[in-house]
Amino acid sequence: MTIDEICSACINALRAEGYNESTIFNYEGVIRRFKQYCKEYDIAVYSSEIGKAYADDVISKKTGKFSKNRYHTQGRFYRLIDSYFSTGTFDFSLMKKGRIIPDNEEHQRIYTEYNGKGIADIKQLSSSLIMEYIKSTKTSRQREMLCELRGIFRYLERADLYNAIAGIHAPQIKKIIPVLTDSELQKIYDCINEGKLSLRDAAIVMIVQL
Repeated sequence: MTIDEICSACINALRAEGYNESTIFNYEGVIRRFKQYCKEYDIAVYSSEIGKAYADDVISKKTGKFSKNRYHTQGRFYRLIDSYFSTGTFDFSLMKKGRIIPDNEEHQRIYTEYNGKGIADIKQLSSSLIMEYIKSTKTSRQREMLCELRGIFRYLERADLYNAIAGIHAPQIKKIIPVLTDSELQKIYDCINEGKLSLRDAAIVMIVQL
């Protein structure tokens, strides 16, 4: 099935399903970009691989950053035409919006950075990239982060990445408990003198202050 054929079938199906003209207009825009994308790679016949590649092309060429609009529109378009390619029927339930989890700036920053390095799949992660990520993490977070990464790498069965961080021990942050100010101490002494504390509690306070 050619790119033109599957795109025309998509528009016809949207109209037959009763979608309004504004929705169809938006899909026509997505289709124009999809055809241009295929033309750049000299592809005239549709495949799931080219559809997925287009759906994953979510970095804006204008800003160089992750585009939430491209993520949603291209993802829905790919799921729709690929359902037709696989089954011969457009599954309109697949047009529901997807969502990035977690939907936050840090996740999008990492996504954009890795996409710029040509990394689009977990299988492409290397120990050097993991080390870079660890070094960029705040010292106060490294202990928790290493624990999380070990669990993730075990789940992914990536023994190479697990072994790469197995011997790393994050520095243990020792927190110094601040001492009481003179005014705070005086308030405690006043409570003791006024009999507001039990003899046991008063004795403990006095011993600690020695």
